[in-house]
Amino acid sequence: METTAKTQSYTKKERNYYLVGLTGQNVIFGICSVLAYYFQFTLLIPAMAVSVILTANQIWDALKDPIMGNIVDRTRSKWGKARPYLLFAPLPIGCLTVLCFVNGIYDSAQSVTSGQNLLIVIWAVASYFLWGLAYTSADIPLNSLPTLMTEDKNDRTKLISSKIIAVVIGSLLGFAVQPMALQAGSLWSGGTSSAQQSERLGFISVVIPLALLGVTMFQLAGIFTRERVALSEKVYSVKENLKLMWSNKPFRAIMLSGMIASLKSVEGVAALPLFSYYYANKDPAKIVVYTVLLGVGAYIGKFAAAKLLPKLTAKYEKSKLYNFCNLMIIPSTLFVFLLYLCAPTQMAEPVFIALTATAFTVGSVFHTFVGILTQLFTADAVDYEEYRSGVRPDGVFASGLTMLVKFGAGISTLVGGISYTLVGFTSQRVEALNSFIDAGGIARISDEFAPYMMILFFLYNIPTVIGALLCVIPTWRYPLKDKEHEEILEELNQRRHTAVNL
Repeated sequence: METTAKTQSYTKKERNYYLVGLTGQNVIFGICSVLAYYFQFTLLIPAMAVSVILTANQIWDALKDPIMGNIVDRTRSKWGKARPYLLFAPLPIGCLTVLCFVNGIYDSAQSVTSGQNLLIVIWAVASYFLWGLAYTSADIPLNSLPTLMTEDKNDRTKLISSKIIAVVIGSLLGFAVQPMALQAGSLWSGGTSSAQQSERLGFISVVIPLALLGVTMFQLAGIFTRERVALSEKVYSVKENLKLMWSNKPFRAIMLSGMIASLKSVEGVAALPLFSYYYANKDPAKIVVYTVLLGVGAYIGKFAAAKLLPKLTAKYEKSKLYNFCNLMIIPSTLFVFLLYLCAPTQMAEPVFIALTATAFTVGSVFHTFVGILTQLFTADAVDYEEYRSGVRPDGVFASGLTMLVKFGAGISTLVGGISYTLVGFTSQRVEALNSFIDAGGIARISDEFAPYMMILFFLYNIPTVIGALLCVIPTWRYPLKDKEHEEILEELNQRRHTAVNL
C-alpha cells in the first residue's frame, strides 16, 4: 500500500507479516478450540464439568479483556502501544497451549472428588486459566493493530477484510488437530496403552509441533509491523473506558448485537463431535474426507466474501448489509436441520452431502460478511470516539470484540454441556459409544445412539438460527451512517497532520 502526504498507511510487506502473525495466532486458537472435545471425549471428564470449566474461564477471560484493552491504550513506547505485547507474549502462549493437553484420563467409575479425578479437573482448570491470561495479553494488541497501521479508510477495509484469509488458514490447521491426533493415536495403540491413553498421546504429539509453528508465525506480527496512527494524549481509566463502551452509541449497538449473536458460537461445540461421530464414525481418514467434502465450499465462500465485501461497502450502507446478511444466514442453516429430520440416518450419502455442502457454502458467505462488518463497525466507532472526545480507544474497543468471541464461547460450552447432559451423552455413555464404534458399529444408524446424533445436529444449527434472527434488533437503526463517518475521518486526519506540522 502506498503512503501519501495526507494519510499514512502500511506497506505490502507489513500487511503480509501482519496476516502471517494472525495466521499463527489462529493456529494456537484452533488448537485450544478442540479442548471441549479433548476434555470430554478423550479424557472423559463429565460433560457438565467440562461445561463449567470452559464457561467459567471464558467468561472470566471476557471480563478481563477491557482491562487489557485499557493497558494497551495507556501504553507509550518506542514500538507504539500494541506491538510491545506482540513481541514478548507468543512464546509463553505456546508453552501454556501444550500444558493444556498434558493431563490424565478421568476414571468415569469414580466420583469427581476422588483423588486422581480431582487432580485432573484442577489441572484442566489451572492450565486453561493461565493460557487465557497469556492469550489475552497478545490477542487484544493484535486485534488493535489494523486501526493503528493506517489512516486510510479504504486500506483499513482491505486489511480487515483480508484477515479472514489468515483466520481460515489458521483455523484449518487447528481443525486438523483432531484427525491428526486420532491417526497419531493409532501409532501408540497396542501393548499396555488403552484406547483413551493412545488418543491422549496422539493429541500431545500433534499439539507440540503445531504450537511451535503457531508461535513462530505469531511472533512475526510484532517484529515486522509498524503503527502509523498518532496516539491521543488523553487516556482513560478502566472505569472510564467501561462507561465509554456504553456511551459510544455505534459501539453499544454492535456490542448488544454481538452478545445476542453469540448463540451462533454453539455450532463450534458441535462441529468436532458431529464430524467425528456422525459422519466419520471416528475414522481419522474419513474425518478429513468429510471435512473436505462439506467444508471446502464453505471456505471458498469465505474467501469470496472477503474479496467482495470492500466493493459492497463502497456501494451499500454497512448497517443495511449487516442486517441483511444476518437474516440470510437463517434459511441455509435451518435447511440443514430440516434435512436431517427428514433423513436422520442418510446425511452421509452423496445427495445429502451435496445439499449440505451447498447450504454450508451459502451460509459461510453471509457469516463472513457479518464478521468483517462487525470489525469495520468497531474501527469506525474508534474514529467516532476520537472525534467526539479526543480519546482513541483502539485497545478497549478491540477488547469488546474479543469479549464477544469469549462470551460466545462461554455460552456455547454451557449450552452444549447442558444439552449433552439432558440426552445422557457424557462420561460412561461416551465410553459405550466409543466401544460400539471400535466393535464395528456405525453410530449414525444406531437407534441406541440416535438421541446423541440428533443433539449434535440441533446444536450445530438451531442456536445459530435464533442468534441470527434476534441480533439485528440493536442494529436495525444503526446510529453512525457511512457518510457521517467519512466526514469524521477526514477531519481527524486534518487534525493529526496539523498537529504534526505544528
